[in-house]
Amino acid sequence: MTGGFRIEIAFAEDGLRRRSQARGAADFSCGNVAVWSREPLQHVDARSIIIGRLFEKFSAVPPAIECPGQVLTAEKGRKLLTDFWGGYVFVHIGRNGAVTIFRDPSGALPCYVKREADGISIAGDITELASPGSGAVDLGEVARVLSSGDARGRRTCIEGIEELIAGECLAVADGKVALESWWTPWDHVTPRANKDFETFAEDLRNIVCGVAGTWSRCFSSILLGVSGGLDSSIVAAGAAPAARGLTCLTLFGPDADGDERRYALAMATHLGLNIREVQREIGDIDVGRASAPNHPWPIVPIGRQTNEAIHERLAREMPVDAYFTGNGGDAVLCSLRSTIPLLDRVLAEGPSARLGTTLRDICLLTGADRRTVLRHAWDRHRRHGGRHQIRFNAAGLQPDAARVARAAGATHPWLRPPRDILPGKTVHAAYLMRTQKSIELYTARS
Repeated sequence: MTGGFRIEIAFAEDGLRRRSQARGAADFSCGNVAVWSREPLQHVDARSIIIGRLFEKFSAVPPAIECPGQVLTAEKGRKLLTDFWGGYVFVHIGRNGAVTIFRDPSGALPCYVKREADGISIAGDITELASPGSGAVDLGEVARVLSSGDARGRRTCIEGIEELIAGECLAVADGKVALESWWTPWDHVTPRANKDFETFAEDLRNIVCGVAGTWSRCFSSILLGVSGGLDSSIVAAGAAPAARGLTCLTLFGPDADGDERRYALAMATHLGLNIREVQREIGDIDVGRASAPNHPWPIVPIGRQTNEAIHERLAREMPVDAYFTGNGGDAVLCSLRSTIPLLDRVLAEGPSARLGTTLRDICLLTGADRRTVLRHAWDRHRRHGGRHQIRFNAAGLQPDAARVARAAGATHPWLRPPRDILPGKTVHAAYLMRTQKSIELYTARS
């Protein structure tokens, strides 16, 4: 997404003037809070504003809504989670001066926080909060991130700057700052026993198509990266009926392994969409340049530079208001190549004839024989009951840095599951966390 906004919260009465004097007139101000934004703004009332886009649940049109202030400010804004969805940051200033900043559960807008003695700065682009220099890098956090894909938590790799995790609320009152969890995946793992598989499948289809279609109506011209695989095809199918202008883009390399054009073309032809086929160029990669200088974790593959260069060239040829992608679909749909589904079925249902079906599916998916699958399932069950465990790889790190990384363990709240959760859901939550962290890769400059 983009992330072009800044929020200033001052603790003292005259602090806001000092903190914002270099930024010009604010787009919204109330009490000790000021907001500047290149994102869409929706003024809810004199004390509340929505940064980004908000949609009414169960309603596909219109793409944006006028939100009644009494709905959003009820329960300090928690009604947002039951009646609305979107990609937004909600700002509310209570009559007593208390400030509520809520980042929606999708994490569509990046949200970074810098705490200082006289107030708090919040921005969607970390480069607005960071000061260049060797002392600005948190080398300990860099080592943690390099040692494990699950080590990323609230801290960024920039000293003194944290992330407001998706679904969290930053509450400021009387100069004190608190974090409240308004949404977590663990609130949504209990199955509803009154629905069968077909009903669940239809509900999922309607939600996915509704979300993709609603987002597509927000933009005049969309460039959708496609491979012909499941994830991007789902996005294309959901967006196509509602989009005013949707062009597919498939990238290919010099060898057959990186060439998915025939699958992408089949999908685009079936949906009646235009498609562009562009070859990746090695000359677009500069090993001396950061692939995502706006991103506060060193997790961006250098090959992403080819995507960026191609996007820039296409934007000079055609109007592009938004880039869509199916990236992260494997995590959302919990694509596993392990014995976890077998463990889940045993723990949820006990011995049953359907265990054979799951065992057979895993063998077909992995190519392993039944004995190997059963042995791996038993080995995994013996280790922490099969639950997801954070793993560290200390290769390339100094011994002290590796020890510190291991000692801290998992710091992201989504990696702390309740006791009665099945192992597969602990893996699913970890996948969602990793994917959510990558959303910040897609900024206004992408």
